[in-house]
Amino acid sequence: RQWQFGPGQRRIKAAFAAECVAIAMLRLLLALAAVAAVAAAAAGSGEISSTSQRFLLSYVDSGMGFGDKQNYYYSLLLLGHVSNRTVVLPPFQIEIPNFQALEDVDLRRGDDIQQTLRQKFNKPPGEHVGTFLLPTHREFVPVDKWFNVPQLQTLSGVRVMTFDAWYAAHSGHVDELLVPSKWHGCVPVSKAECQSGATDKAPPSRERNITFYHNSAYVMRPAAVACARIAWSQSSHDPEFTRQLLAYHQAQTANSIAWEGACLRIVAPKDLEAKMREIRSAWRFSDSVNKAVEDFLKTNKIKSYVAVHWRRGDVMIDHQKYFSTHSPEAVVATLAQYLPKHPDTEKLRTIVLLTDNFMKPELERLQKLIQKQMGLRVIRYGAAMPNVLTLDHTDKAAQIQRVVMDLALAVRADAFASTHPGSFFTAFIRQMRRSLGRQDMVAMTLVQPSDAHGGDL
Repeated sequence: RQWQFGPGQRRIKAAFAAECVAIAMLRLLLALAAVAAVAAAAAGSGEISSTSQRFLLSYVDSGMGFGDKQNYYYSLLLLGHVSNRTVVLPPFQIEIPNFQALEDVDLRRGDDIQQTLRQKFNKPPGEHVGTFLLPTHREFVPVDKWFNVPQLQTLSGVRVMTFDAWYAAHSGHVDELLVPSKWHGCVPVSKAECQSGATDKAPPSRERNITFYHNSAYVMRPAAVACARIAWSQSSHDPEFTRQLLAYHQAQTANSIAWEGACLRIVAPKDLEAKMREIRSAWRFSDSVNKAVEDFLKTNKIKSYVAVHWRRGDVMIDHQKYFSTHSPEAVVATLAQYLPKHPDTEKLRTIVLLTDNFMKPELERLQKLIQKQMGLRVIRYGAAMPNVLTLDHTDKAAQIQRVVMDLALAVRADAFASTHPGSFFTAFIRQMRRSLGRQDMVAMTLVQPSDAHGGDL
């Protein structure tokens, strides 16, 4: 450190330093070129590099209610977090029954829903006819069309991509297709798949239609099929099932795994509750849905409003004796008791109705009762025309869009009320409202008027 350098020695030192920098840069360029060559070779062969992302795929059962579907997505994201995998978000499988054949049913004049259905479908007296016999419009909706996927991508320790993006990159090729060893309440074909294989690692018999794109051009091309032998439980609240499912995902070594016919809904254990809350809070509507809500409110000149979920469609077909009391008169009596307790009651001049009620007489009666007794306007997204509550069944796109618009309008509302607290649809709305600080001041319990079928309407 005590050496004294002359002018010539300083020039030699500078040249030596410059040569060291040049050599380091050359080494860096050679390393980058090697990485690029390996990636190009992997891409050219169609194989997935061992350094590529690890994927987790599954599907959402069409039989679930919409709120239940949401719980499934939350569980899938949590499993991806625990197993350090990128979650490939399956599309929403939306099914809209066409209730048009029942629109003129009037319970007040003694019409019977089941009798009407038996006559339409030529069923014998006494046979129960379920909603599954109704003509149904089915559509697969990409998650990013309705929800904000970039928002999910900001979560720490959670990686996501859409199914369409994954399929475009991998053409349905997965390392391992996992089949539950016991039917788990989703698709019974899974039980037969597992029982037909002599070993836990049965070879794939064919290219398989991926469950949530059934009868479509999308197929899953697994390199291997494995039978997942864990303690499958019908209850998502079973802690042992949750523990085994989490451990099973952590133990999987294949780069890409896909579940066939498994319900992966779980309740987060205590050490993962904070992460689950973070996932739920990040689940937000897409910009296009938010804009559609604002456009709807602006077009209809709505500033403050109450969203009311009146479940009255499928339950009246399948469980009429339990839901017969959810009449228009009961809904109006309940709202008359509920709304005055809201701090902004004077501002709430419009009710946005969310319902699957198919009976025109009841919809018209509800609207007239609310206007006469409460002085409020009632409006419904997807209605056949302004100030009418019946739907335009010919507009399939609007009926699909109505699913997410009802949800978004309810979350955006100044107040929210529901006639069916056990509904998953209602539960999802309340959960999103809580995460946005829009907690309802009073819990609404359905009450019966003194004369449930009285009045002059």
